[in-house]
Amino acid sequence: MKTVHHRCEKDVAADAAWAVLRNFGALLDYMGIAGGISLEGKGAGTVRRLNIPDMGRFAERLDNRDDARRILAYTLVEGSPLGMVKYRAEVSVTKIAGDRCLFHWRGEFDGAQGADLDEIAQALTASYEEMSDAIASFARNSTQ
Repeated sequence: MKTVHHRCEKDVAADAAWAVLRNFGALLDYMGIAGGISLEGKGAGTVRRLNIPDMGRFAERLDNRDDARRILAYTLVEGSPLGMVKYRAEVSVTKIAGDRCLFHWRGEFDGAQGADLDEIAQALTASYEEMSDAIASFARNSTQ
């Protein structure tokens, strides 16, 4: 498995960012993209089924949501977004100072046969940055 780490600081309070991120079913809302999402279950074990243009259909299972430590972990259970066949991610939100926070993403994946793992890692890093930006923006707009 290949591992990707991505850290980025954003101008948003950690609690506000976490309030957005912790909602496992809100991905399309904060990303502002078209597509479909459905949830099966509640809490750990919840599966979100996604249909996103340019990414296709896939499903992810919520493995852990730790509100005290602001950590969310999930695993790919169906599909192959970005060419990944196995994927597990964990993201944490840490207060830095004032209304700034640090997102720390960690993803582990295997690529489909013949896939370029470095290209997948670059796409995954870009996705983490894009999601962090979207969460911060959505959180700021929600608190105004």
